[in-house]
Amino acid sequence: MKKRLIFNLFLGMLLTAVLLGQGVTTSQFAGKVVTVNNLPIPGVEITAVHVPTGTTYSTFTGEDGRFFIPAVRVGGPYRLTAALESFRTEEITGVITRLGETKEMNFTLRMETMDLGEVTVVASDDIISTTRTGATQSVAEEAVEKMPSISRNFSDFTRLVPQVAVAEQFSELAYNVAGKNNRYNNVQIDGAVNNDLFGLTDSGTPGGQTNASPISLDAIQEFQVVIAPYDVRQGGFTGGGINAITRSGTNEFHGSVFWYGRNDSLVGNGPDDYEIQEFKENQFGFRLGGPIVKDTAFFFVNGEFTRRSTPNDYFIDFSGRQGDFNVTEADLQRFISICQGYGFDPGGYGEFTQDQTSNKFFGRFDWNINNQHRLTVRHNFVDADNDALYRSGSVFSLDNSAYTYVNRTNSTVAQLDSVFGEGLYNEFRFNYTRIRDKRDVAALFPLVEVRTSTGASLEAGTDKYSGANALDQDIIELTDDVTFYRGDHTIVIGTHNEFFRFSNLFIRDFTGSYRFGSLNEFEAGRPNRYEYSYSNVEGQPDWRAEFWVAQLGFYVGDTWNLRPNFSLTYGLRLDVPIVMDTPTANPAVQEEFGVRTDVMPSGNIQWSPRMGFNWSVTEAANTIVRGGLGIFSGRVPYVWISNQFSNTGIEFTRLYVSGTSRTPDFSPDWQNQPTSGFPASKNEIDVTDEDFTYPQVLRWDMGFDRELPWGFKATVESIYSKNINEILYQNLNLVRTGSLFDGRNVYSQQTSEYSDIIYLTNTSKGYQYNLSFQLQNYFPKGWVSGSYTYGISKDVNSGTSSQARSNFQYNHISFDPNNPALTYANNDVRHRIAIGGSYTFDYFKDFPTTISAFYNGRSGRPFNYRYYNDVNGDGSYYNDLIYVPLDENDIILTGGTWDDLNAYINSDPALRDARGSILERNAAREPWYHRMDIRLLQEFKLPGSDEHKIQFSWDIINFLNLLNSEWGTYEYGYYRGLSPLTYQGIDSATGKPKMSFYNSTLSLSQLGSRWQMQFGLRYLF
Repeated sequence: MKKRLIFNLFLGMLLTAVLLGQGVTTSQFAGKVVTVNNLPIPGVEITAVHVPTGTTYSTFTGEDGRFFIPAVRVGGPYRLTAALESFRTEEITGVITRLGETKEMNFTLRMETMDLGEVTVVASDDIISTTRTGATQSVAEEAVEKMPSISRNFSDFTRLVPQVAVAEQFSELAYNVAGKNNRYNNVQIDGAVNNDLFGLTDSGTPGGQTNASPISLDAIQEFQVVIAPYDVRQGGFTGGGINAITRSGTNEFHGSVFWYGRNDSLVGNGPDDYEIQEFKENQFGFRLGGPIVKDTAFFFVNGEFTRRSTPNDYFIDFSGRQGDFNVTEADLQRFISICQGYGFDPGGYGEFTQDQTSNKFFGRFDWNINNQHRLTVRHNFVDADNDALYRSGSVFSLDNSAYTYVNRTNSTVAQLDSVFGEGLYNEFRFNYTRIRDKRDVAALFPLVEVRTSTGASLEAGTDKYSGANALDQDIIELTDDVTFYRGDHTIVIGTHNEFFRFSNLFIRDFTGSYRFGSLNEFEAGRPNRYEYSYSNVEGQPDWRAEFWVAQLGFYVGDTWNLRPNFSLTYGLRLDVPIVMDTPTANPAVQEEFGVRTDVMPSGNIQWSPRMGFNWSVTEAANTIVRGGLGIFSGRVPYVWISNQFSNTGIEFTRLYVSGTSRTPDFSPDWQNQPTSGFPASKNEIDVTDEDFTYPQVLRWDMGFDRELPWGFKATVESIYSKNINEILYQNLNLVRTGSLFDGRNVYSQQTSEYSDIIYLTNTSKGYQYNLSFQLQNYFPKGWVSGSYTYGISKDVNSGTSSQARSNFQYNHISFDPNNPALTYANNDVRHRIAIGGSYTFDYFKDFPTTISAFYNGRSGRPFNYRYYNDVNGDGSYYNDLIYVPLDENDIILTGGTWDDLNAYINSDPALRDARGSILERNAAREPWYHRMDIRLLQEFKLPGSDEHKIQFSWDIINFLNLLNSEWGTYEYGYYRGLSPLTYQGIDSATGKPKMSFYNSTLSLSQLGSRWQMQFGLRYLF
């Protein structure tokens, strides 16, 4: 049945006549040809030749003198000619196009018999452009090659875009656009989806958990970030779209061999003045491109290999320095001894080194079949592994709790660009991507977390999320765009369709998880919390959730040149997500809660009308006012959909029991965990509102571009996004039973048959706005760019987790977890300053020296102060925001001193301002972060050749820390929260709340708070 449905969808898609597309992989030429009297000239032949490959594009002007050449190769240089009998042929050379750009080329022709005089050719650029509407920015090949970068990943270059905020040292790969969840971005390479569609990674790209980039930077020609493109071909995001195109071969052989390396001797000692240990990274690879048949067929190949070893931020050596975990030697040795007594070696506790490896291979074939048809086929392969070990300032895992992320990704894309008659163009694209992810664990043993005498916890055993964790993804895309030109109108009709197959193995607490309040309880085998999940499917202890999803898209759009200086871009897009499988029905859940586990949100149409404009205020086209209004629709991470397949209450039993008098005795045999003989909450159930609609925002954009003296170009951009459909997680198993002293609700379970009934639905609450100012200049020997952005982002749930229960329990709340207040989002950036530039000095002939620098300064990320324990009875130990005592008489302090707690409150303005009330979610902020990166690039031309060169590069990341060890430091709140208070109930004599205080502080990113250097050597030919 499923196969028949898939076949019918494919067939229906092919028979829909026309054809929708997704993303942009090319650029285009447009313009007008007039006489010296400014009269349009029809029938002029316009020819554009891509000089490196000899690829030729041609068209004729219409009755109004206008011409349009779509789907041309990005880059150049191009040679353009305008020819008509009786007129003198005009030519312009050296034209470069950017990704997604419409390069405007206007010709003025003279009769053959007239004197030549001055010939006018007007070309637009990608900043002061008469075709741009909303916020977009291209990152050209020059910037990619010269910007300082150590990770050699997209995120290093998205920093150039004012509205993009990179998490940097917290996660090198995570970036959010315009204040939205980083999972809401759409990453495309050569027009094909290159997302982590399941949504497990910070980077939003396949294999992101291995910390590997999805493709070698040497394979990328340039990329573009789009935020409010009113071109309806652009979709699949409510954050931003990242469109990258790859390199291709040319009529000449060109290539490169490179190496980049660094180690612990090239890393600073940081603010605590101690050397980092066992750190090294080497990246090496090659690229080669050239002709197979001159002017006709070309190839490009690339390989890149990375070997990296990175120390964890935390260790134990009893020195008391930053990073030394707060535990006594007696507690540590006793913990190890007890583990060994249970037959398990927990491993070491020194500085843990995380090894990362990645191997990338890329190949591309381009064929100019004839002047009407061009074919491109490329394949990308990534093989990556990355070790991981959870350690924070409050919980420390010993070495044998480590696990390894393993990823294998294969992606093949084929694109055929065709010309069918005058003014009719077609782009067809096919993509198949195969992704395989899994986690390999160091050892199998129940996870144990034990609180020590210092208040911090030690942990040993199999990570609770890694014992049974693997994901297979298969992605098929079919895209087709038809573009035709009719007078002042450029019309696009198309279809973009994606088919996903997911096979997800995820059983948390697969080996059992226990928490102990003390070492004595651990030794006695008496936990205060026990969690365990096991499969009920006979013969399948590692049962997987498997399902198919289709995402169908259709759109039509038009660009109307309403006036010579004014154009409108408008259109309508619709997207239809279809879940082709249904989870198992659980009648008991339906009877108890009125929701069905076997109903999925499917076929809910998302309409996305859009309209943008571009007004050239001056005749010289040096002042542009542009903007638009439209709806943008995206995807959810499909792990949120998968949660319902895995948690119907039928396939798994999930046990959760707390309280020392209730929990079973500890069992060290991971294959024989207790399942009966104790009162326990059973089975988390995940359900989704059948009317749930994938994320949508209404986005307004207004931009002003102005050309200034000396080649500088200024941009002012204002973007406002209002949530139409956003996520809201609720727990239907909670019943309000009263309130606490501070007014927050208190809950109990409606039934003990289930631990949680997590319900995913929509809310329209939330908005984001950004106001940015940018100044740019590109000149023959370099470029400079500077921007300031002020941004606000608010929501009720920032969707930071993969599991439904985690999205609920990690969402910090004040009063009602099922109706969270609208507060600052995790992605709220507030202030950001970005300044970058590059300049090439020709001190010596044939030996140019290039210096590049980039400074990023931003407000600290928002974080929370929460209780250490579950205060309101909603089953979560991680989400209850603290009540901030008004004064010493407001509470009874059972642990710590009032002077210490009072000083703690006074140290943070968010706490000071909240005295006598519950702190708002994300009210506190980490300190500002300042970072400057620089690059020195020295080139040597080999004797007797202009083509053969040696390049030496020297990158310094966090250069400010090199100047002063106190500068460039990065402090963060782990899981966006600190836990300074433990609530212990109400004192019966006074009626006051009892609390104990623990000095919970921000963590210092050890590697992120040090300067780092990297040397590189490259041979180019």
